[in-house]
Amino acid sequence: MRHSTILSNDVGYWVMPDGTVRDAQLLRENVMGSWGAAMVEQVAGRRYVPSGAPPGFSGIFRLDRFTLRATEDVPIGSRVPQRMGRLTLHVVDLTETDVMTDARRSTSGDGAME
Repeated sequence: MRHSTILSNDVGYWVMPDGTVRDAQLLRENVMGSWGAAMVEQVAGRRYVPSGAPPGFSGIFRLDRFTLRATEDVPIGSRVPQRMGRLTLHVVDLTETDVMTDARRSTSGDGAME
């Protein structure tokens, strides 16, 4: 089976201090049909370790990218690599963290490291 594109959805959600997930929603959708609703449902059902944050803490916003893709291979009778075969689902955390922000600043020269 041949798959010409890599499909991805971005799901944003809040992790509350008690470890529950709130307001999970699709932020970017790339024609994945019913997969989008299933991804939001999966994220909404997650439970995290309680953070022990002080009262009134609003939680942490997180962003995950779900990517559906096939491996790249060269079909018989061709020399052109194509996405084909069994589809796999990959999840990548795109949440910006302080460490990531500091690393980007130090490599781009946008600010001094403290």
